[in-house]
Amino acid sequence: INPFTLGAAAVVTLATAYYKGSQESGAFEKALILSGNAAGTTASRMVQMADAIGATGRSRGAAVEALTAMATSGDVASGSLQKFAQVAMDMERASGQAVSKTAEQFAELGRAPTEASAKLNEQTKYLTSSVYEQIKALENQGRTTDAARLAQDTYANAMGQRTADVIRNAGLMKWAWNEV
Repeated sequence: INPFTLGAAAVVTLATAYYKGSQESGAFEKALILSGNAAGTTASRMVQMADAIGATGRSRGAAVEALTAMATSGDVASGSLQKFAQVAMDMERASGQAVSKTAEQFAELGRAPTEASAKLNEQTKYLTSSVYEQIKALENQGRTTDAARLAQDTYANAMGQRTADVIRNAGLMKWAWNEV
């Protein structure tokens, strides 16, 4: 080991980091372009979101995948991308449900809030009747965006709480495996 090999190792490390970063940014750009940037955000903002998710102890690579899935769906607003990606990642960790399936559920709630809420509620029992009526009333008034936001936020909050409970109540072996 000499100064030249240390310098070469540093150059390789920096080049690898740059390459991975450009791949992530490219994946975000592609997702945004293909969805017509329905999420209303930028690739650089999504990189910041991935960094923030990674800082919470979750895998940054998984965060990139989850954010890409949410942005590709085209029916998740930029203000909610990070939160929904975290919920999707936690659901995968706690229940094994793929991030892509959770992203599709959020997208469906964005496209048809009342119908999707009723369908998801049959499976997960996450809605109260008053929240469902609010979603329905908003959609009937033509305020579909507000109905979608309420439906998505309600689902995210319920599933976030449930996955946290599952993870917290997991045994020591499950916890250790998840940490690995």
